[in-house]
Formats: sequence, structure tokens, C-alpha cells
Amino acid sequence: MTYDGLNRLFAELTSFEPAAPRPRAGDADWGEVATLALEQGIAPILSYQLEYRWPGLGAPEAVREQLLAVYQGTVGDLVFKLVRLKELLSAEGMPDALLLGGAATADVFFPHVAFRPIPELEILVRPAEREAAAQALARAELAPGRPEPGATPFSDGRIVLWLRTALPGLAQTATELEALFARRVRARAYGPRAHRLAPEDALLAAVAALADEGLVAPRIAFVELREMALRGGQGAEGFWDPDAPPLDPARLFERARGEGLRRALFAALELVARLHPTAAEAARRLAPELPARSRALLRRLVVLPSQDPRRLRLVRGERALRRAMLR
Repeated sequence: MTYDGLNRLFAELTSFEPAAPRPRAGDADWGEVATLALEQGIAPILSYQLEYRWPGLGAPEAVREQLLAVYQGTVGDLVFKLVRLKELLSAEGMPDALLLGGAATADVFFPHVAFRPIPELEILVRPAEREAAAQALARAELAPGRPEPGATPFSDGRIVLWLRTALPGLAQTATELEALFARRVRARAYGPRAHRLAPEDALLAAVAALADEGLVAPRIAFVELREMALRGGQGAEGFWDPDAPPLDPARLFERARGEGLRRALFAALELVARLHPTAAEAARRLAPELPARSRALLRRLVVLPSQDPRRLRLVRGERALRRAMLR
């Protein structure tokens, strides 16, 4: 299949819209579809859709069994990880923490928690409370690994939890980081110390992480961003849940400007619009205005090459160039 054909099929198969039409899969190379779905993190979604929503779409039994095994394994893995996360966030001495990555989104933006694989857990704490959080994790028998700037992995052999004091892809001052905590939203399902980022911060954090990778990432990240754009673009309901505040585009643009993320926000949402045409209007509603020349350059050098579903990695020089362009 051409990569346009693969993108169309992936967009249709990962749609959560109740009225989504039956996917057009007549010329699908199901072996390649399954291989790419595994690499792109969308295998659990495809498995559910092919087994329960659109059975008989034409996928061979061997492919469906392969995907179903991944789906069932992901269910067990996710339930264990998220229950363990709640225990850790409720542990004695654990300070307030912000959920990051899939742990913040799996139970909100996806119809089933297993649709969003979470290889590793991530939480953000204030730098001054990092030691208290590390001690709480140690008492829970998680040992620290090799630290990176602003982050340390902890593991008990079954899960990896990244304890962060900075958001990936962003260089924030202590004042800016404290402002994130001031705007936080309760994540009631994970206990009294668990919170999520404010809607605008959450979308920008997802964009910053993608920009740090040069906008080449597993397709599941763009399904997640699609759902954020759909929820945020509607504006009338809460971003995380009906009781949470809605996303405010004016605040989004203001913070994107302050974080130096206007180009990254435009490019990421433009890529979402191209990969998921049914979400194009919502995505572009949240994209900032840029000069025509900047838009054309980003589309040609970043967005268009990132549409290739067979490409998951950039060489070092290309990644550095893209990161520079997105700032």
C-alpha cells in the first residue's frame, strides 16, 4: 500500500466516533498493517475494532489472532501498572504529583484504557519535593536508575516510573514550574495527591515532547493529540471530564508564545489534521497564526515527511535540524 493508503486506513481504524463509516480495506496488505500497528502502538485499537466493531473487514484470522494477543496482554499490563501507580501516589510521604504521558490520558481520551499502551509511567513533582518523592518510591521498593537531566527512572523489575522535575522538551524557570502546579486539575481516580496538567499545559506538554523528537513518534501519540484537539476544539465541556475546565484557545496561544512553542504547535496540529481528516477542523482551530512563509516551510520540511507511517526514527542531524525549526 502507498503511505497515503496506510494513513487513511489507520485513521479510519482508530476512529472513536460512533458514526464513523466502515473502513475501506479492500486493498490492504494485512501483514504490513499488523506489523506497523505493533510498531506504532495502535495494535490494541485495531484489534478491538476488527473483533467487535467491524468484524469481517477482511483481516486474515492469523492477523486478528496476533493483534488480539497484543490487546489482551495490554489489558493486563495496563491494569497492573495503573493500580500500582495509584498505590505509589498514595504512599506515605509522596508529595503532590502531576501525571504525564499515557498515565494522564489513557482513562480520559480513549474508550478503553487498553487502547493506550504505557511502556513507562511518568510523574512530575516540584524540585524541592523530589527527595521526598524518591524516598516514598524507595519505601515502595522501587530502586533508582541512572538519572538524566530533570528525571530519574525508578523500577521494581516490573514497572518503570520516571520521576521528573521538568517537563520533557521544555526549559522552565522555577516560577513557571510552580505555575503549572497552581493550575493543576485533580485526577481523582489516582488518589488525593494525583493531578493532571491544566488543559492548555497538557496539550503544550504533548506538543513539546513530540517536537523534541522532531515530530516523528509512534502513531498512538498523534491519536492522543487528535483526541485532545477534538475535546479542546469543542470548548463547551471540560477537557479532562465534565467537571474540569475547558481548554481556552486564547490561553493556549499565550502560553505557546511564552514557551516558544508556536511553530511546534502549528506543525503538530497540522500533522494531526492531515493524518486524521475528520479532526482537521478542530485541530486547525487550535493552531496559532504564523507567517505564510513559516507555514509553507514547516509543511514541506517537517509535516509532509512525518506523514510516512513506515518511518519511526530520524538520524541525529535531521532530528537536530527539525528541533531547531520547531522553535
